[in-house]
Amino acid sequence: MQNVAIVEEVVELMPVIGRGLYATLLNDTEIQGLTLPQIKALIFLYNNGECSMSELAAGLAVSLPSASELVDRLVDRDLVIRTRDTVDRRRVLIALSEPAIGYGRRIHDLRRSQAQAALDAMPPEERDCFLRSMRALATALEPGVIAATGVALAFF
Repeated sequence: MQNVAIVEEVVELMPVIGRGLYATLLNDTEIQGLTLPQIKALIFLYNNGECSMSELAAGLAVSLPSASELVDRLVDRDLVIRTRDTVDRRRVLIALSEPAIGYGRRIHDLRRSQAQAALDAMPPEERDCFLRSMRALATALEPGVIAATGVALAFF
């Protein structure tokens, strides 16, 4: 397959993969009612722990005002706790509340089920290649790699 054809197919597949991953989360009865940005924020905080508003904005690839608005909505739903850093009072820290940790676990479990289903659907001899390809894609999409190429990617 020519490189151009591969690139075109990857461009077509990435949104399909993204929609498939998030559709499962959005349709789950335990976490239903959360928006996609809220789910992404919960995933980020679940995986990274307490962080500053700036770190959250960078991790979600959104502006600081957008992150602040998102956090306001999550605070209103008692899903995150906003505090001031005791060392630097100007720094706002964001952490998951107890109920949100439960959501985080649920999201993680759903993702694990999705991965298992994907592996179960493929022949065992292709699984190692699949994992190597996923690792290569994850590495290539790291923010530093993307910044070096000057390319921005959207998956949804």
